[in-house]
Amino acid sequence: MASSTSHFKSLIPFRALALVLTALAAWIASALYTVKLNPEMAFFRKADSAKRAWARTIDSHHQPKVVVYGGSSCMTTIIPERMMEQHGLAVLNMGLHAGMGPKILTRYAIQTLQPGDTLIVAIEPDLLTLPLKSEPEGIQFCFVTGNQTLLRDTTVWDWPGTLLDLRPGGYHVLTLIGKIATGQPLYRYSLDEIHADGWQEVTVKREFGIEPAKEISISNDAKKLLAWIHESCATHHVRLAYSLPWCYCPADDVAGLRRRNLDFMRQISEFIPVLKEPGLGVQTNRDLYADTPLHLTREGATLRTDELADQIQHWNTWTPEEIKTALEFGQPAGPPL
Repeated sequence: MASSTSHFKSLIPFRALALVLTALAAWIASALYTVKLNPEMAFFRKADSAKRAWARTIDSHHQPKVVVYGGSSCMTTIIPERMMEQHGLAVLNMGLHAGMGPKILTRYAIQTLQPGDTLIVAIEPDLLTLPLKSEPEGIQFCFVTGNQTLLRDTTVWDWPGTLLDLRPGGYHVLTLIGKIATGQPLYRYSLDEIHADGWQEVTVKREFGIEPAKEISISNDAKKLLAWIHESCATHHVRLAYSLPWCYCPADDVAGLRRRNLDFMRQISEFIPVLKEPGLGVQTNRDLYADTPLHLTREGATLRTDELADQIQHWNTWTPEEIKTALEFGQPAGPPL
């Protein structure tokens, strides 16, 4: 009896080691899938490659450039090639995906700046309401593109969690299995949607829901980020402004969304200037939208690009006092498209 007990105890270290090795192998397999095979990351790898190639093209002109960034509402709505051909502006669209988080999105854009450039912050309002951290999708993007410098504020104690974030989430695994089983595309967007200038043209139209406009309060983390952006741009002699993304809104709800947007811009304007946009980010033409209330069709992206070009060229910005007056006495804006 004593002998069998001793034998069992002697097996425990080997079993523990086997479990550790199994877990390590599973993590390695998951990380390799994320970096090499994940269709979503493959999409953003191509997007990153296109943006960097376009950056080299416009930098070769030796003129100050405009860098616009945000989530997918930026990536799908600003057409750099049109900015160049129709408006004579060297523009770099550094928009990616909102799920990567404002910190990664901001660093990704700022690393392209040079003195004399212009930075247009076009982060979606909802992204600035929560505590900010490096999101798993953003961490995965950094490793997939070999741009781990975007994680530069990560301390040594954060690295275990950072590496664990290379695993695909359970939702991703389940949906991937479902897509394979039903023969659907592995990712909702096609690599062909990414143009040479880094703009993503959403080619499929889908129905989407509309949530009522809610009051937005910028989080303390977001305030720190905006203050850091302002300080960084001032230090490096970069012109700076915020541009509110266009959002689809039914005609009956325009007043509420406009007022919400004005209050949001009031909060933003305490840190960085806000470009004056006639419709206050509100558009009522459903035909201009593809698959979400923030993703424009080619026609919509053309209109948004032209309007942003006009705003950049004229550089007319709100002051906090003007926004407060607009909130108190009415909204001095043109009709939505």
